Amino acid sequence: MRRLAFLLLSILLLLSACGYQISSPARTEVPIYLAPVVHAPIQTRTPTPDYSTFIQMGQEVAVPEKSYAFTPILVARENGPTYETNFFVDEAPAYNTTGRFTSITAGDSGLSFSIWQYKTEEITDEASCLAYVLKKSYFLGSQYSFSPYEAITLPIGTAQSTRISGINNEFHATGEIVFHYSEHGCLVFIGESTNAHEDDVALWNNIGKPAFDKMVQSLRFLTSEEMALCRIAPNDSYGVMPEDPIPVGNSNLYDGREREELYLLTLRGPNGEEIIFQRQSPIFNKNGEIVDPYQIQYGSSPATTLYFTIYRYQEPLYLPIGYTCEAAFPLSNPIPQP
Repeated sequence: MRRLAFLLLSILLLLSACGYQISSPARTEVPIYLAPVVHAPIQTRTPTPDYSTFIQMGQEVAVPEKSYAFTPILVARENGPTYETNFFVDEAPAYNTTGRFTSITAGDSGLSFSIWQYKTEEITDEASCLAYVLKKSYFLGSQYSFSPYEAITLPIGTAQSTRISGINNEFHATGEIVFHYSEHGCLVFIGESTNAHEDDVALWNNIGKPAFDKMVQSLRFLTSEEMALCRIAPNDSYGVMPEDPIPVGNSNLYDGREREELYLLTLRGPNGEEIIFQRQSPIFNKNGEIVDPYQIQYGSSPATTLYFTIYRYQEPLYLPIGYTCEAAFPLSNPIPQP
């Protein structure tokens, strides 16, 4: 046994001395798999457009018999319709004259704004101010929920604001009400959007709210001098119906036309537009009174007609509903009283 071990060791030493390499099965190296690098595109978020940059404001509108003024919007969205400011009579008693409210609308835009002002014994604070306005016929059939009141600061003083959501004329509506109570009475500004044509919440947040804020911040009370300039007529027929002509009077018949045109030169459209007028042939109204029609136009509005009489004079001279004035009408009683 020892001989066998010695023999094997001798053979190994001999082979090693001759440089003999012990072979082993060939091995193929497999490279480690590396996934290709993929550069994912950087996602950029499209910025939300600033809708407020599309808002265009008109000229200030004064409502002397209501003691306030504000600047209405003309356009609220890009390529949007033009908003019009109109005055409507309300059946309830109001401050100074027959009740009325101011409406700022543009057809089927889905947005509407209105201003209400009252001064009655029923209104003693801001809460009763809002409650009184919401009883008006305009809101019959409306069902709103209100957010908690929040105090806001306006040029007219501290006011309260509440967000509204609910149903108005069978459409879902979203908006805001701002109301203010002072010695001038109850002043309420309402703005809302409906889902008649698009989502009312997005419409209000993107377009309605920025426009509403601009108009609310433009609210101011008129000075006593401004309030004396001109007053809106107490009825819808004043000046626009032949049976209710504007009574400018005359001193010698020859100055009658001059007095009519002095009135028209002072008259302005609802947003302060200059009036273009053309005298028409005199007519008899149903009462047998001779009246002078004038074709009236301002801005891009369609032509309308105002009627005058020079055969009587009555103070005060009013503004037809929907019009404003540049200054006090430069007319007085043509026949001084003894």
